[in-house]
Amino acid sequence: MLISLEMFDGVKQKITQLIAAYESEKAECNRLRAELKKCTDLNEAYEKQIIELERQIDNQKLAGA
Repeated sequence: MLISLEMFDGVKQKITQLIAAYESEKAECNRLRAELKKCTDLNEAYEKQIIELERQIDNQKLAGA
């Protein structure tokens, strides 16, 4: 079965579209990974801050007792 030039161009166009969609999804994935890393780092900082504040509260309770 011979593939006509028009069919070949159609397949080529679809492959180009798929590659573009893949690259777009790949970029979005990278963006989301970076955002997740930022949020994870922020969460860790907040956890440390909470621990420190709880420690300070406990110390104030002990000082007041």
